Amino acid sequence: MQRTIKLTLPSNDFLMETIKLYNVACNEVLKVGFQARTYSKNKVHRLTYYGIRQKYPMLQSSMVQCLRDQACDMLKHERLEHLSVKKPYSAIRYNQRTFKPYLKKGVVSLSTVEGRIKIAISVPKYYEQYIDWKAKSATLSYDARSKRFRLHLVVEKETPAKIKATSVLGVDSGIINHAVLSNNMFFASNHIRNVKGRYQFLRQKLSAKRNSFSTTSLKKA
Repeated sequence: MQRTIKLTLPSNDFLMETIKLYNVACNEVLKVGFQARTYSKNKVHRLTYYGIRQKYPMLQSSMVQCLRDQACDMLKHERLEHLSVKKPYSAIRYNQRTFKPYLKKGVVSLSTVEGRIKIAISVPKYYEQYIDWKAKSATLSYDARSKRFRLHLVVEKETPAKIKATSVLGVDSGIINHAVLSNNMFFASNHIRNVKGRYQFLRQKLSAKRNSFSTTSLKKA
């Protein structure tokens, strides 16, 4: 099973430049894939990888692969009917080769246009329960309104093995008894029927008053 840890990062010029350049390069890959009418990652890789690496040497190999995968997923989502365009501060992807969280130490390592940098983080108390889970991927975005960076870490933990049932329990629903179990437990419906009856009485009483009010109004008119 997977969970997402949401973190707020301090202002950083390297992260800003990384997001901008990543999205510029991703838009170029989107155009190539759209014109070639393909969202196959292998085909798009052959068409764009070396050109992007040569044009944007500050983006390391793994980051180029991340933006290629993101572009292909966007093309697939639109079924090549429309050309998607990434905004300057759109979220960018990180894979296991481009980031490393050290949540217990309050640090996260991220690839940027200036190489790897370590940034101090504060893990909200709610997310401390996932600190020991394995990090799978991450997305980084910039909120221009609040002027804050957002890092969403996707962490994973093996799903617990299913508990094997040692017995079978049958349930039979009825009118007098709401439920009767095969182990001779009975759940009477007296309270439920009393509540339903009271509500029905109130509805009838309100309906009668409404009809009486309508009749009186008509006579006066």
